[in-house]
Amino acid sequence: MVVVLVALAATALGLGLVLGLRAVRLDEGAVIALHAERWAEETGGRAEQCVAVPGQGRVWLRITCDGPERRVIGVSRLGFEIDLPEAGI
Repeated sequence: MVVVLVALAATALGLGLVLGLRAVRLDEGAVIALHAERWAEETGGRAEQCVAVPGQGRVWLRITCDGPERRVIGVSRLGFEIDLPEAGI
């Protein structure tokens, strides 16, 4: 009985992870626009002053905004901001 419950729980967990990861797929353009607009609102710059390039390792996107206040933003594949090391800026 316990083995059956463990197998059932493992199957449910696996399906949940697979379906959850499919739902989390982010639109690259939307993520860039979100961070660019946020930067523009905070600094008085324009979103067009931001550019993005692919990141490395756990950084999916590296967004650089240059204007009233320069900012480099790292974004993970789940959409979270990641602190970038000073040398990487």
